Amino acid sequence: MRDALRQQSSLRIESALMRLAVFAVILAGTWFISWQLAHAISVG
Repeated sequence: MRDALRQQSSLRIESALMRLAVFAVILAGTWFISWQLAHAISVG
C-alpha cells in the first residue's frame, strides 16, 4: 500500500515537472519571437 502511494506521489511530481518544462519552453519561445520581431522592426 505504501509503495503504491509513493509511486502516485512521484508520478504527481513528474507531471508537475512536465508542466513546468512545457511552460518554460513556451515562455522562452514567446520571448524569442518577440525579441526577433523587435530586432527586425528596429533594423527595418
